This record gives sequence, C-alpha cells and structure tokens, in this order.
Amino acid sequence: MNSKIFFVVATAAILAGCGAGHDGGEFVGKWQNVDQAKVTEVIERNGDQFILTETLPNPFKANELKTIRSVATLNTAGNLVIPSSFGVVELAIDKKTGNLISSGAEFKRVE
Repeated sequence: MNSKIFFVVATAAILAGCGAGHDGGEFVGKWQNVDQAKVTEVIERNGDQFILTETLPNPFKANELKTIRSVATLNTAGNLVIPSSFGVVELAIDKKTGNLISSGAEFKRVE
C-alpha cells in the first residue's frame, strides 16, 4: 500500500516538474517581422493569458499602419494559441534561431 502511494506521489512530482519552465515568458517582448520591418508584435502577460498587439500596414490606406490586439493562451505544447474567425493561430519559438514563428511569418526579438 505504501509503495503505491509513493509511486503516485513520485509520478505527480515528475509530471509537475516537466511542465515547469513553460510559463510563456519566452514569448513576452517586442518582435519584428524578418521580411517587413514595419510589421511588429508586442506580447505582454495578462494574468494567465497574453495580450498581443500587432502593428502592420493598413491595406486600405497607403503609408498608414494599423494595430490589432488579440488575446492568447498557452497550450500544453508550450505554444501561444490565438482563436480567430479562421480557426486557431499558433505561435511557436524556433529553438534553433530563437525567432517567433506564426502562420508563414517569422519575427526576431527586438531588444
């Protein structure tokens, strides 16, 4: 009986430890599109969620930028997920480059 309790407690501790470090802090900051410098993402923590503020060219007004704000959550894989009218947009950080990857776009961190 005691060995079963020890096994359950040890397994729970190991699983809890595996999730550590995935609090989404690596997403927080300012990001700039690698192909279009005017396109930026600012990601801020908002409790258990994140606020994304994207600045990009306005397709209806030349030489004007527009801002879009979205709410994101962290999924079990450690990626940010943004619900949209087209489905779900997932943001991930490329472990090799450290860049933010999103739906065909790539962003580098701006210090």
